Amino acid sequence: MIDIKSLAKNNILLRPININDTYDMNLIWTCEMGLKLFSSNSPQINYELAFEKVQKIVNSYSSNDIYIWAIEYDKKVIGLIEVINLNNDNFSYEINYNISNRIDNRNILIDAMNLIHYYFNKKFGLKNRTNMELEV
Repeated sequence: MIDIKSLAKNNILLRPININDTYDMNLIWTCEMGLKLFSSNSPQINYELAFEKVQKIVNSYSSNDIYIWAIEYDKKVIGLIEVINLNNDNFSYEINYNISNRIDNRNILIDAMNLIHYYFNKKFGLKNRTNMELEV
């Protein structure tokens, strides 16, 4: 089991997703994404699907190499960000994110990605890459 750390910078907090995030994630996954992840079911059914999806994420924390964080901005969940395809041999990974379209500030995403890069660089001891900055 891995320990997902909370990471913070400015008004951004990356923290483990919990079941209380279901309402916010339901809004992001359904209304804001044009129902791409869920069919056009009733809002109650979509909430139940979101609950199942959030529960699956929460349960996944007991597995190794699962890194998924809720993105909070000004104390409100605005999306999630995850690291996948982690390769410890050559220190490579991919970042997927799902962020509210109500947020019109690319610096939030840049800061979130920089927090993740800092976390993984520190975790794996790659001192030469800890100051990497991203641009979107």
